[in-house]
Amino acid sequence: MRRTLTGTLVLLFLAVETSATRCDEATTAQVAEGNFGQSGVFNWLGVLKVQSYDNKKVTTALTGIVLVTAKHVLANADDVVRIPRHLFESNTKAMFMPAKGVEWTAPAKSYSTHPEYEYTTVNTIAIVELDVEDVTDFPLNPICLPSPSSSAPHQSSKFLYLTGFTDENRVLQKVIYKIQYLDESVCDEFYNRVGLPTRNSQPTSYVCGYATRNGSTHCAWDNGMALVSNASEGIFYLLGFGVRGPGCAAPARFIDVFPFLPWIAATTTEPEEMYDAPDYGHSVDQLEPI
Repeated sequence: MRRTLTGTLVLLFLAVETSATRCDEATTAQVAEGNFGQSGVFNWLGVLKVQSYDNKKVTTALTGIVLVTAKHVLANADDVVRIPRHLFESNTKAMFMPAKGVEWTAPAKSYSTHPEYEYTTVNTIAIVELDVEDVTDFPLNPICLPSPSSSAPHQSSKFLYLTGFTDENRVLQKVIYKIQYLDESVCDEFYNRVGLPTRNSQPTSYVCGYATRNGSTHCAWDNGMALVSNASEGIFYLLGFGVRGPGCAAPARFIDVFPFLPWIAATTTEPEEMYDAPDYGHSVDQLEPI
């Protein structure tokens, strides 16, 4: 996890009626850049929590996740694969915060890693299916996904943010940073210059950016953070997926989700829905900044 900072940037969100089967089209809260605590805002943010027991000692490991359907989350493939099978089946849960100070959990059921994990890079995505068959009161809304027809909205959007969890205060709290888009060549030059590992760890497609606040020097990115944009109507769309990287004031790579949208749709579609056209979301190209 990462340290947090305080800030004055305020994001405004419009109130729109939603349901558990629709993406998170609105929230009524105001969020300042930095740590915004155990808020119910961004209830699609979560962590995959794994517990192991050794001689009465409990060890807990966490990795960030993002809810993309009512029962599927996006996770870092390498983090998921490293979970021993017996622990995944018995002691792995997805945890979310649907309201201030409230935790909601669901057991992990199965997972699928993107095929490139086996051959190209460890920093790619996995889809984890949650066991929610017996849930009668589902309190979450998946994050909105953009349309595959959108053309590089992260380049044109001035409203890029990275959000996830921090444990700086010894409890899980949510945090958000304003991100400035950079050309890929800036990240490539920086990673080469400082000697950061790239072979088998560089995402095949990525967005480059850095935290814009001058005080953002004491934080680092974690696996599973969400790179999002609210370019119109306060609706947040998932554009990228965070991987463990350098300090947030430095240029950093985030997995670009656009090339993965067809795979995400195919992996999360039920067999009886295969003949229906997948609904990826709205086209970001048609959105105007607020």
